[in-house]
Amino acid sequence: MTLHAIFEIVRIEGEQNMIDLICQIAVGVMGITAITLVFAKNRWGAVIGLLSQPFWIITAYIHNQTGGLIVSSAYMFSWMYGIRQSFFSRKEVVKMVGISYVIIRDGQKILLMMRQNTGFFDGQYSLPSGHMEDGELPIDTLIRETEEEIGVHYNKDELKLMHVSSRPKHDHTGPRVDFFYSATLKGEPRNMEPDKCGWIEWFEINELPVNLVPVVRHAIECVQNEVPYSELGKDFLIREGMWKLR
Repeated sequence: MTLHAIFEIVRIEGEQNMIDLICQIAVGVMGITAITLVFAKNRWGAVIGLLSQPFWIITAYIHNQTGGLIVSSAYMFSWMYGIRQSFFSRKEVVKMVGISYVIIRDGQKILLMMRQNTGFFDGQYSLPSGHMEDGELPIDTLIRETEEEIGVHYNKDELKLMHVSSRPKHDHTGPRVDFFYSATLKGEPRNMEPDKCGWIEWFEINELPVNLVPVVRHAIECVQNEVPYSELGKDFLIREGMWKLR
């Protein structure tokens, strides 16, 4: 072997070592960045992860690591799937939970119900209310729930929408939209669901009890101030003890 051939081998090996070093650094830096972004739910993590794979393939080829080439190919498909899901898949449609409430007035007094055995603000007052069922409009829900809870049937023209509020997902049920209607006293309201309601009671509109469900208190204040719509954000929900997500 000539001296020139030896020098050429050394030069090639040196270039390979330099390329190998650059590739290993690139794989390390880009890999850590990609994983960090993925855990942060940043969709660009998959892109950086995919871009790191050619460097991994080169270094595996230099070291003649067949296993490394196979693993890198598997990672490439994983990162490509992540890109497809992050950039090209359909976003899930958010389904809001609808709840209807009624503020029944008798002069300057409103009717409240003491909650019990519901798992939601038990020991606090609320308005006659209920969740919307499949196929119902908010006013249909209110007519059904009012009859079920206090034994009074209202017609649609006897109910007036006064306020709507929305809140983001703060428990397992999803984001919510609350519809608050107003109605004048009709018939003789009575407690029809003693398993869920301790009692019903009339309160002066300006002397509401301290233990009133926060969303209801907020809505009554909005109605009094003629505010038709409001949004209850995370700060409000945390402050009022309603945020149940980790």
